[in-house]
Amino acid sequence: MKHLLSVAFVALLLTTSAMAATEETKEQAIQDGLAWIASTQSVSGSEGWWSYSNDGTLAATGAAALAFVEEGHWHPDSAYYVQTMRALTYMFNRALVDSRFGVETAVSQRYAEDYNNDGDYTNDGGNDQAIYFEPGNSDRRVYTTGICVPVVFALGEALGPDTVIGMGSPAVSGMTYRELMQDLVDWFCWGQVEPDRGNYRGGWRYDANYPTADNSTAQWGALPMLYGEGWGMTVPPYVKTELDLWVTYIQNANGGSGYDSPSSYVNVSKTGGLLLEFAALGRGLGDSNVQAALAFIDSRWNTTPSSDWYGNLNHPYAMWAVYKALSVYGLTDYIQSGCPTLVDILVGIDMPAAPGGFTIGFDCDPHVSAAGDWFSHYCDYLVGIQNANGSWNGYSYWTGAMATGWYVNIINATGVPDWEPCVHVIVGP
Repeated sequence: MKHLLSVAFVALLLTTSAMAATEETKEQAIQDGLAWIASTQSVSGSEGWWSYSNDGTLAATGAAALAFVEEGHWHPDSAYYVQTMRALTYMFNRALVDSRFGVETAVSQRYAEDYNNDGDYTNDGGNDQAIYFEPGNSDRRVYTTGICVPVVFALGEALGPDTVIGMGSPAVSGMTYRELMQDLVDWFCWGQVEPDRGNYRGGWRYDANYPTADNSTAQWGALPMLYGEGWGMTVPPYVKTELDLWVTYIQNANGGSGYDSPSSYVNVSKTGGLLLEFAALGRGLGDSNVQAALAFIDSRWNTTPSSDWYGNLNHPYAMWAVYKALSVYGLTDYIQSGCPTLVDILVGIDMPAAPGGFTIGFDCDPHVSAAGDWFSHYCDYLVGIQNANGSWNGYSYWTGAMATGWYVNIINATGVPDWEPCVHVIVGP
């Protein structure tokens, strides 16, 4: 005799395992997502973009462009090459040299291109300029430029970092991806909140050299350091010394990250960003603050969005931050699946609250995910809530092309920079 499932158990199945995230299912979700993104692109001349509220069009276009590039559509023979090039043209056309860039004198003299920290920025190979991506609103520059930086990195990884860009504004056309990345990293180093700003020192907010900081925005200042260091670049030691002060201030006693104070809006998205900042400082998994942040995320792993900023599952800003952070920290492993040839399949590890029991691997050689496999849980969840047209609804501020681009990038296991923790953080005067 068949047993009737309770309504509660049916609801649980619908939210956690409605559709097994096999490799075939994940690939279909990616392709459906890309098809929707391509079909909704706005076009004028050689440019293509995705309109977004609150001056977020360039950020949404960067998120969508990353999805196309990571799936190989930078190649002329790819299905969405035209859409990809339009998006990249739109993005690179908005790269500007910041005329404000120069020596800073708040408290002490320092300079973003003094990579060897000898007080002489003329002998370090810098070009005395910094570049950012202009979204049309000065209060959106830091996060928008931070969202565009991974596109520069992905293109450099695909084409070679010393490849000439060959498109965009006069600021970047003719530069290599490596040269542009250095100027972008320089912009964030220069744009860090100054040491005369009290508890806000060492963070980032809205525009370069803002008078206050918040840890929703600050992750976008730390992330370019990781990408730059992935190509062997360095930053002046003072940048990390200042960032260390910021992360020490903003982390709540419960391990999570606050917004502009340790007790304000403590949630998963900001704590994912905090982990990226810890990684930029070189703090390894054995660091007690890193462990506290991971435990905070784990304790709220199965929460869904509420009040704009809270939650994890189906909160695009949170999931994208957490995906990057856990990937950078190497909380991943591989299983083998496939017929007749076995191939490596990415899985997550060490997030105890992430439920197991999902079907993963290839249809011909299925496996069951283990408890703690956060990546398989993320993929299964996202595949299960994808719309029939290939998009995802997202949540609050993060909808449309931005949500769909980030979710495609998660399922596609978008690459993160190779990273090794430092033995210690360099501390200067």
